[in-house]
Amino acid sequence: MLVEDNSRLKRLLIATVSLYFISGLASYAGGKLLYEDKYLGFLLNHFWVSYLLLFFGLAWMPATVFLFIQGRSLKSKITLSGEMIDKSVVTLSITLPIVMAVVYIGTRIFYS
Repeated sequence: MLVEDNSRLKRLLIATVSLYFISGLASYAGGKLLYEDKYLGFLLNHFWVSYLLLFFGLAWMPATVFLFIQGRSLKSKITLSGEMIDKSVVTLSITLPIVMAVVYIGTRIFYS
């Protein structure tokens, strides 16, 4: 059972990292569209583009929290069961959200 949970956590980790890249692209595109005057008319006529960019730009946050919770849960299951399985995915799923939170907070402090 723990091997299945580890495999599921690995897929969640891959999906979250993919979402980081998609969010980065959406944030970059949003910065270009929202802060340049030549795209203002387009955004006023098509609000859904702004909402879509905002959604994908911030979608990594709940996925990261969910990944952290699932990683902590699997770590406690491994500790309680005493089985020897590969803990690298668990370690990454706990460490990566912390690193992303530090980077996010650091960029907010640096750019403000």
